Amino acid sequence: MIAAIREAVNLLPSVARRPPVVACWLAEAHRAQIALGLFLLLALFGLPTLLDWVLPRLYPVVETQHKLLGIFKHSTTKPDPRLDARRRQLTILIWGAGLGTVATLLLAALPVAVAHAQRQAWRLGEEADSLVDHGDPARSIPLYQSALGLTLDADHDAALRERLRVVEGRAAMRDAAPSTVFPDGELRALRAAETIFESGPRCVGAGNRYRLTKEIGRGGMGVVYHAVDTALEREVALKELPLHLCAQGELTRRFRQEVRLLARLSHPCIVQVHDLIEDRGRLWIALELVNGGNLADAMQRRGGALPWEEVVRLASQMAEGLAFAHARRVVHRDIKPLNVLLTDDLAPAAKLTDFGLARLLESTDHTQIGALLGSARYMSPEQVGGRPADGRSDIYSLGITLFEMLCGRAPFEGDVASVLAQHLSGTPPAVGELCPGLPPALATLVMSMLARPPEDRPRDVDSIARALRALSA
Repeated sequence: MIAAIREAVNLLPSVARRPPVVACWLAEAHRAQIALGLFLLLALFGLPTLLDWVLPRLYPVVETQHKLLGIFKHSTTKPDPRLDARRRQLTILIWGAGLGTVATLLLAALPVAVAHAQRQAWRLGEEADSLVDHGDPARSIPLYQSALGLTLDADHDAALRERLRVVEGRAAMRDAAPSTVFPDGELRALRAAETIFESGPRCVGAGNRYRLTKEIGRGGMGVVYHAVDTALEREVALKELPLHLCAQGELTRRFRQEVRLLARLSHPCIVQVHDLIEDRGRLWIALELVNGGNLADAMQRRGGALPWEEVVRLASQMAEGLAFAHARRVVHRDIKPLNVLLTDDLAPAAKLTDFGLARLLESTDHTQIGALLGSARYMSPEQVGGRPADGRSDIYSLGITLFEMLCGRAPFEGDVASVLAQHLSGTPPAVGELCPGLPPALATLVMSMLARPPEDRPRDVDSIARALRALSA
């Protein structure tokens, strides 16, 4: 019982943000329901009668004798003055003990209810996967959403979110793009399972060097697994590129060049590239394993906005990573919360990932729409307009990300077409008005990063990093 209560106390903050899990918990807490029913019957009907019977015997009436005119004896009685006080004290004590017992039983039931909710989440996720496999992704979306409401497992949550993004992206691609854009073979490849892990061997690389253990996420750039590098005996993140990207010779050649360049970006605020693997006609990247999830999920778990002090700390790390890359003529092109990973330390550190890989997606017609759907909120006006993107585009996207971290929403919202139009001609709302209490210097910095003309933004990311460090000093 004590162990269950301790576990329940640790689970409560996560459960409170998941109404479906709370409903499951209340439904599963049978002992607490019985105890509450019995206690209410006792407290409402038995307690008053019990107190009326017991207290007068413990505190009988007080008899006072005195003489009238000094001759005739006379006695008067009155209730013991302690009687009402004891009645109130006992009532409070009994109600407290009863409700405390109910609360204890309710807490003890929480771990069991969470496990039950997790099983339901796995079942719903499997049903949704089955619908996707059978060509009915539209019906899978509400199942994925229901599963997300029930799971408290971070890895499962991340996997479900990535699957949901993929399914929603594919549905939007079918709605937004004419079918003639895709050759039949490529369309079948897009709709097929994007990984060999589900049906193939669980080891890849020369001599089966990398042993895959579980999926930890998936998106437009492929599926990511937790894996073990058996040669160096270390855990890594292994990203498997989608089959339709691996089938294009020129794209594959450019991808190899890009990965070799990224492998030279060794910085604490950038996810390190360890290896490039080619196996069974597929491409894999071995990456530094970052266990804290991505910034988008962290913001969602915490209700959207983050305290400005934490935003400044994380943003300064992101800016430092970008400045290091820009100094080596590497532009990210896809800065957004999904591409910022967090360590699992007490004070999580930010690490940028997927540097430069968005440029490869831009060269393939069949992935362009999907990439656009995932990144429209964070695209710079020059990217929307089809002009070359440089370091100032990263500054704009970083500004959008900071705005969302501070306010819990992006400056431009709506459907894809509306958001893209706002990037080109809209005016972002003032971050200082949406988030009162921000340091004026921080609000000014963010708004300067969102300037539509690139030349009106800060001249480089290094200056942004210095400004952020000054704010946290």
